[in-house]
Amino acid sequence: MTVQGTFAFVAHCQADAATVMDVLDDVDNWPSWARPLLLQAQWERWGEGQPGGVGAVRRLGAWPVFIRELILTRDAGGHTYTVISPAVFSHYLGSVTIAESPDGGVEVEWRIAFTPKRPAMAPVLRAMLRTTISGLLQRLVATAERRAQGARV
Repeated sequence: MTVQGTFAFVAHCQADAATVMDVLDDVDNWPSWARPLLLQAQWERWGEGQPGGVGAVRRLGAWPVFIRELILTRDAGGHTYTVISPAVFSHYLGSVTIAESPDGGVEVEWRIAFTPKRPAMAPVLRAMLRTTISGLLQRLVATAERRAQGARV
């Protein structure tokens, strides 16, 4: 298997790791902060011990196109996931990692690696995913910072 696309985006966030994870776990509210990149989101199946735990499936997108993602690992420092449908990838691994920053706050990294089933689709998928993931990361950080500010007021 040859990975056709891999990239990572990193953003500094003034919120703590728990707040960032709370935003990630609150999938039903993703559309409130992720628009126009994401119009609908919900947990299709909850995972072990919590909604976003191992085995959880989140459904993202807009009718008639939805992406179903399976949570593979999850802890206080982030999670990994794979796309289980639509079947456009022969391999897809995404991760969100949250690490304490020496300057305060946290560093949030969103990384993906993928191989499309049809190699000719690689450039289109790469461009689409780069735009989507970088945009989601920016919006995730902004939302976590707003929540953290609201908690301090």
